[in-house]
Amino acid sequence: MISEDLIDMLIDPDPTIRKQGVKILAKSKNPDALPYLAEVYRDDEDEEVRELARKAGIYIKKNAPSAGSMTTSDSLYADDGNDEDDIASDVNNTPLPSDIQVSKVNEERAKGLLQQALDLNMRGDNQRAIKALERALATDPRLGFDSYTVSFAATITGMPGQEAIQSLMPDDSKLEKMRHSGSSRKRRSGLHILLTYAVIIGAIMVLAGYLVLPWFAIGSIEVTEPTTGQIFTVSEVWDLLEESLDTIPDSPETNDLLDAYSGINFDANGLDTSFYATGITDLGALVGMDKLADYINRLGAGLLAGLISNEELAVLESTNDAQPVQYALFAVPAGAFLALLLSMLLLLRGGSTFLWSVTIVMGLLVVIPCAYYFTVGEEALRTGINWMLFMEIATPEQSLIGLGFWISLAGGMLILLVPFIAMLTEPAPQTDF
Repeated sequence: MISEDLIDMLIDPDPTIRKQGVKILAKSKNPDALPYLAEVYRDDEDEEVRELARKAGIYIKKNAPSAGSMTTSDSLYADDGNDEDDIASDVNNTPLPSDIQVSKVNEERAKGLLQQALDLNMRGDNQRAIKALERALATDPRLGFDSYTVSFAATITGMPGQEAIQSLMPDDSKLEKMRHSGSSRKRRSGLHILLTYAVIIGAIMVLAGYLVLPWFAIGSIEVTEPTTGQIFTVSEVWDLLEESLDTIPDSPETNDLLDAYSGINFDANGLDTSFYATGITDLGALVGMDKLADYINRLGAGLLAGLISNEELAVLESTNDAQPVQYALFAVPAGAFLALLLSMLLLLRGGSTFLWSVTIVMGLLVVIPCAYYFTVGEEALRTGINWMLFMEIATPEQSLIGLGFWISLAGGMLILLVPFIAMLTEPAPQTDF
């Protein structure tokens, strides 16, 4: 079946609109269009329109799926060898409603603008109604193929329907862009989704490394026992203390001591490290030794004789002086969380240069503080510790950077680099921003 709108275009007073109708019929490759094209060829007063109708018939006859069953006169559609190429060029540049790609958001927006145009027309404000309809057609050009919209356009402009629509429709370049945007989006969708999930993985890596795993690992530091000269790691020292505490008879005091001991952890995650770096938390609170020191002072240092003195345990204050730049460590989880939100937008709305650029900024929020911690921050924390807490030891030369830091840094690099890959390998899909 051929729509009434297309038939109206074939008899429109404007030859430009009649040509447009012929091209649309040719593009449809519908054999039912042949009688109408034959009528145009015989009766149209414009020689160019008649010739275009003849070439359109040739194009349909050669390309329609049911070409073999056509009964239209062969002499009418005789092919001179170049006709098909000529009409094919025109057909491929003539969008049909099914070719024009419009997002759901723009589709609803166009309907709202059309309703606004109707309301303005009912109030007698045709000038504003025309502008609202023009905006509706620019947002969703498919409305221009709707008979109701065509009739309404004729009413408010005073022109014939198709002529009115033609005067309000966006130009051919915009229609061509909207025609190809959908297929382009489909070709890019697989890569787009893969890259978006890479950002999600990077954000999760940053948050897991920062909130769960160690950034500042004191337990691996080697210390020398002052009496015997034997070398232990800090964690091994406290394992020996545990063995000593296990030999103490049960009492409320020793049970309190064991409870306090069980809260000691020498590997601080990123959040605790940030608190310590900024001076919000001292070393005793960082590793959980402040409560233990209180119990040791009350019970007496003799419980730990031969391993560590009461005076050494009591010195729990950090000499770290927080610098303003150290507060940047708190930006690490903030950048990862915002990158996670952006990745949700990328999945829901499609990628855009704007969203990918903001994602790069979030990656920088993670990577720059990590770079500071690697180059300066960790050393500042290491030199700020009073190592008398861990027996007679000079400030250790080995790095105290833990596994969590490296995982967070890797996640931050993923967030930072993926948007560059996305923007270099494919044009950004259109969004509704």
